[in-house]
Amino acid sequence: MKMQIRKTAIPWLVVLALGLVVLLTTFIPRHLSAEPLACNSTGFVITGADANWCESTTSVPSAFRSLLDLVTARVSTDYARAHYRTALTPVPDPLNSNLALVASHIGLDYARANQRVPLTFPVDIVNDTVAPQLLGDITITSSGETTAQLTWTTDEFADSTVAYGTASGNYTETISDDQYVTAHAVSLTGLDSGVTYYYQVSSTDLSGNTWQSLEQSFTFEGEQLIYLPVVMR
Repeated sequence: MKMQIRKTAIPWLVVLALGLVVLLTTFIPRHLSAEPLACNSTGFVITGADANWCESTTSVPSAFRSLLDLVTARVSTDYARAHYRTALTPVPDPLNSNLALVASHIGLDYARANQRVPLTFPVDIVNDTVAPQLLGDITITSSGETTAQLTWTTDEFADSTVAYGTASGNYTETISDDQYVTAHAVSLTGLDSGVTYYYQVSSTDLSGNTWQSLEQSFTFEGEQLIYLPVVMR
């Protein structure tokens, strides 16, 4: 028996083959391309990853969205199979005490540009609720005919303030130094010799916790300068 092929079936096979060619050359490469997705921001650089995606920033307020273009890439991921973001947790108490020992500083190396913005101490992250503690005693020394210097030491970095006056509980003068230090020194000027002054000192740390001393007093005795005559022959 001889098998016969109808001539009318051949054109349909040709059309089906051409359709498969078009599908393979256009639709599949476009959807299975290994090229990374186009993102509006270059904040993440991902190379060799199994997959990647980006999210729209349309929900970000326009005032903030305009600043995104000023931010250069900060995170680079190479050959990662996955990546994720996790929230910062409160700093443990043992680390809190060590953070206070680190002096504030900023270092810029090979920067293309820089700008200054006000720094805000991360109170919510550090979670410091303990006020500075006084180490030792408060000392007073005369440093001139009308000047005395008060010094004290705290166990963490804090500013320095002295409130004083000639009547107990009535402090008419206040001297402050906003530098955060552990060794504090504040000079009182315009003092009168033989007068008793009442004062309180205080120090506030970076988290806003304040230590304040009890009222103390001292009688100022200024340095007396004696001028000797010079006899010239």
